[in-house]
Amino acid sequence: MEKLSPAYRLVGFVVLALISFHAGLENASGQRRDVDLTFTNETDERCIVRRVNARGKPVGFKSDAALPGGATVVLKSTQGDRFLVLSGKREIGKVIAGETAQQHFSIHLDRQGLPSLSGDEEADRTGSLIDGQQAAQMVDFHNRKRAEAGVGPVTWSPEIARFAQTRADTIARTKQFAHLPHGRNAFGENLAQGGRGGIVSGFTVIDACESWYVEKAKMPGEVRVMSPELFNLGVGHYTQMVWKGTTEIGAGIAHYQQEGVAMTVVVCCYNPPGNMIGGSIF
Repeated sequence: MEKLSPAYRLVGFVVLALISFHAGLENASGQRRDVDLTFTNETDERCIVRRVNARGKPVGFKSDAALPGGATVVLKSTQGDRFLVLSGKREIGKVIAGETAQQHFSIHLDRQGLPSLSGDEEADRTGSLIDGQQAAQMVDFHNRKRAEAGVGPVTWSPEIARFAQTRADTIARTKQFAHLPHGRNAFGENLAQGGRGGIVSGFTVIDACESWYVEKAKMPGEVRVMSPELFNLGVGHYTQMVWKGTTEIGAGIAHYQQEGVAMTVVVCCYNPPGNMIGGSIF
């Protein structure tokens, strides 16, 4: 059966200020795994991510990666590489690349209004930058709407969430708010994004879920099987949420800022995928 992949967009898409930095260390043994470290600066302060050795001294000719307010920097590294994060001359955090292939860190304002670094320990549990509370909210939202439709519940999958996080990061990095080409995504996928002026977008995972659920109003009376005609009514996000055959979900989230507009994109992936032509919705 053919899978249809809807996309959802709340506001005009804006450009992500992305800085790529690579000053790789030699890995003579070949045993340390490659690691991508993503740092997002959610403040207006200019920060620096500095590659250092075990004594805290800069490594390489270009050891510093500038991180302006609202920007994201992706550092190519290997397991065990060390970094200092600085705001001006003030050290706000230390990072050692771990075993996870993709690791995420954010710079935000603490209670004193000073830049502070937080890591992605939550990602070890949820699989993405969606924290435990947000994951529970998304599962609960889906299961309440699925119960309305008379279908069984879904559970959270960290593995699927890890994939969804790569999708969210890619959308933010490439500025392409779109699904993967047909055949390149093994999961069903719902996308949503929103933003507003300032540092924080205010767009939440529940906002994303609500934007998908509102499509229920377009559903014709007793239709229970997916068809091209039904899909073209613009109900694909809702039908994926309640698709009877789906048993697992996982989601990722990415933030970026451009020209004073803080943006958040949410990607939710579904296994098995829904919206299969000729398949039962519920």
